[in-house]
Amino acid sequence: MPPTKSDYLRRSRLAAGIGLVLLVMLFETVNVHRAMPSPYSPLVWTLLGVGAVVALGYAAWAKRRSSTAIDD
Repeated sequence: MPPTKSDYLRRSRLAAGIGLVLLVMLFETVNVHRAMPSPYSPLVWTLLGVGAVVALGYAAWAKRRSSTAIDD
């Protein structure tokens, strides 16, 4: 059975929440780097940034997909 509109909306909201959490973690690590610099900070920033972009991109895709999905 194909995913319904509510399935895509739920997935979209979950992915947006994960993306938001990753962005908050990214900003926190940038601020912590000022007080306690680490050589691994750029790697952590890259991973958090890529994760946030992927999660928010999937959220947008799922939201758009929900408009064309079969209704409940």
